[in-house]
Amino acid sequence: MANRWLEICAVCTVVLLSYLLATVTASHFRGGLIYWKTVGPVNVTSRMVPVEVTQRFGWRRDYSELTLCDDDIISAGNLSGETGNFRCRAGCQTPGQILSSVQIYCTDYSDSNNWMVGERSYFLWMPYSEDVVTASFRGREWIQLVHPAVNGGSGAAWEIRATFNFNATSRPTGNASPISKMSPVVNMFHGCSYTVKLPAVDPDGDKIRCRWANSSLSECSDVCMAFPGAVLDEERCTISYNATGAVGVYAVAVQIDDFATATDTRPISSVPLQFLVNVSAAPVPCDARPVFVPPTEDDGTCIAIPSNSIYTGILVARSSGPDAHIVDITTQSPAGMKKSPLTNGPGENERHVNVTWRPTASQAGTNNFCFVAVENTTASSDQSCVNFVVGIDPPRLKVGSMSPTGLIARDHSTWLVEFDQPTARPSKSAFVRFHDDRGHEIFSIDAATDTSVVITSSTSSSSSVLTFETRYLFDENSYYYITFDDGVAVGLQSCGPRSTGVKLSDFWVVYTGAWVKGANMSDLVPPLPLLIVRQWSTCREHDEHRPVSCAFGGNTGSACMIESPDVLLTVDCVESVSLTHVTPGFHTLVVVATSLRPVLRLDDTHLVSRAIVATQTTRGWTSWSDWSGCSRSCDAGLQQRVRRCQDGRRSCDGDSTNIRFCNVHYCAQGDYA
Repeated sequence: MANRWLEICAVCTVVLLSYLLATVTASHFRGGLIYWKTVGPVNVTSRMVPVEVTQRFGWRRDYSELTLCDDDIISAGNLSGETGNFRCRAGCQTPGQILSSVQIYCTDYSDSNNWMVGERSYFLWMPYSEDVVTASFRGREWIQLVHPAVNGGSGAAWEIRATFNFNATSRPTGNASPISKMSPVVNMFHGCSYTVKLPAVDPDGDKIRCRWANSSLSECSDVCMAFPGAVLDEERCTISYNATGAVGVYAVAVQIDDFATATDTRPISSVPLQFLVNVSAAPVPCDARPVFVPPTEDDGTCIAIPSNSIYTGILVARSSGPDAHIVDITTQSPAGMKKSPLTNGPGENERHVNVTWRPTASQAGTNNFCFVAVENTTASSDQSCVNFVVGIDPPRLKVGSMSPTGLIARDHSTWLVEFDQPTARPSKSAFVRFHDDRGHEIFSIDAATDTSVVITSSTSSSSSVLTFETRYLFDENSYYYITFDDGVAVGLQSCGPRSTGVKLSDFWVVYTGAWVKGANMSDLVPPLPLLIVRQWSTCREHDEHRPVSCAFGGNTGSACMIESPDVLLTVDCVESVSLTHVTPGFHTLVVVATSLRPVLRLDDTHLVSRAIVATQTTRGWTSWSDWSGCSRSCDAGLQQRVRRCQDGRRSCDGDSTNIRFCNVHYCAQGDYA
């Protein structure tokens, strides 16, 4: 019964929301934004600057034929939205001159919230002078607002104004203002706390700050500071609000400014962002809100789309519980993006839409894409936004640049790979993943947080190198491959496009032992087993004039590694070996016998040893010996070189023996190594 009451109340809430957003006659404006970029140098004769302006406006969907947007209208590509003009207000030769119509091409609409939005880009010649140029779109008939109480709260006027300061930067490429997108209506429940992120990004990488629109600058008309109690974080561009005020609709008017440096106080540009917040009463917990889940792109992700490429993605929203369900996934799309109908799945309590976008040449540069999930309770998810950089290639790993590949030591720890362009460390988690030969992930390295990850860029060679460290003891005679998530590095252009990941199991392969490659990677054959056996014996001084003697069993030709506090070397396995330069006293000798033959047996031979007093006159290491001959002609043998410490190992740092594999190939049938 409680669930049924919740469903009834949810339906009532939806009806109430639609009523609030449509009840006032002629109330049709749902906010908007304007941003711009220079697209060429100043004309030295006319002193005019070519500028591309993008405007995006929202309207009440059922207000008129011009605002009744649907899939057919989007596909037809006809101009939509209410009429009006974007006019120059200051800095132009003719004050009030019309720069463009404000009609747009519909890109998105919402049944549940009764709005449509669209955008249009066009070129203008703007005057280049010492004056700051401002232009705006003015009108009347916001929806009835809680605050301010202008004309009884209805018919509030709007002004949405952009500022062009062509003298605030000496950048030879001109300037691109911050860009943004925002759902026309943000839903909140009374009594709950919210943080709204304003998704601003600057294509030039300039410093961005957000501020409340200013009435003294004619930036907001009747809706200046019309969201009392809200707190704007200017540096992070977020609005925090505890929805304990009056139930109803509020207008939010902010300006997004960009600065050439973090210490500048004079903005290069100022662009407007205005939208509505609807606070409603509903018997729903504050945390009962839908969320987006993988494989949905994370909020803030920057994705490069090369020229003549198509982007495809999926938005998956999960409802807050079994008694709620997703009724809408609303989008704020770049022009030309296509969205599929809302479909069930892929998981329980989940619904999804697919999106496809083929950018045009005119859309080169940075583009926003934002999305919100709405439940039948009217609860909405936080808005998530993805930034697309059209016309550039994402960073890609260079084939053949990986080191090491093939045979590695079990404790190998230093790794590097090269990207095809300069990159930087990511701010979002993305992993380098190690897998065993069965495809199981054995460990991973987070490129965003692991302190061993270093990215070194070289602008001269247009590349960069990613290095990282591991602390893992790999199994003997085992095969491993390495994969990369999207975004283990980010490019240096625009918002920092993420690198393209690599999931192939044959891109970067390493192994401990002599793996043999067949016709394809699935034909990899494991090496012959490497067997290590340790035997222990205690050495005591018997005759100070004789060397220590160790006897042990094993196949002649095997390599035996012998280690004591004074000695570390590798010798052929024979019946006995004599050690010199061993200090008097008790010793524990570790004899490690290795073989790459399938079977190795060590007899349980007692190790006999005697210690001597060595007379030394010099200290430090001798020179390295030459590499020994390979212990096998096939089936993987060993070579060694040695050096000796001339005053006991206590006076020498490093290894006394180097070992390397040789003749790493199978013996032909009938051959014996």
